[in-house]
Amino acid sequence: MRNLLRFVLPVALAAALLWWVPWRDFTDSVDVAPGFRAYRADHYRLAYPVDWQVKEGTDPSGRPRVEFNGPANEKGAYSAQVRVVTAAGWGYRLEDKVTQFQAAASRGGYQVLDAAAVTVRGARSAYRFEIVTRTKTATGASVRLRGVRMLILSEERTLVEVSAEAPEEGEGQALLPRVLKSIRVDDRRGLL
Repeated sequence: MRNLLRFVLPVALAAALLWWVPWRDFTDSVDVAPGFRAYRADHYRLAYPVDWQVKEGTDPSGRPRVEFNGPANEKGAYSAQVRVVTAAGWGYRLEDKVTQFQAAASRGGYQVLDAAAVTVRGARSAYRFEIVTRTKTATGASVRLRGVRMLILSEERTLVEVSAEAPEEGEGQALLPRVLKSIRVDDRRGLL
């Protein structure tokens, strides 16, 4: 019996440590600065300003979509907006989605200023596009937006599409980099 305990106890402790370390690494991964709040989803996590509104729903394809909307400015545009859409079980290469975005960007009214592979914690691969576009607000004003599109593929093949935009002039431009820097991906559902 004593020999059995000598074997079982170390194995149980090692198993508990193996479970705890990856979970803690993910839950501790988003620093929430004063004035920001953490948001946790099945496949990603980020921090956003406390005065922004969160709207959960689905995109036209039925995929989970979350919008983080800053307060409206005098022209009726959000001071900033971040949208995240996820697609679990992505069966393609990230490069295929990158090529698709590049081909469709100009037709969608986007001017791509820069494009590059980037590192996102927890991701298998990620790509970032800096973009400029125009939008019409509810008041009819035309507003030039500057932002980022990120395409992120998790280790478990979940595609996380991030769209972040703000009017070129305004406080939102200063907040977007902080939100984007906070993004982490992880597929371990139930541990968040």
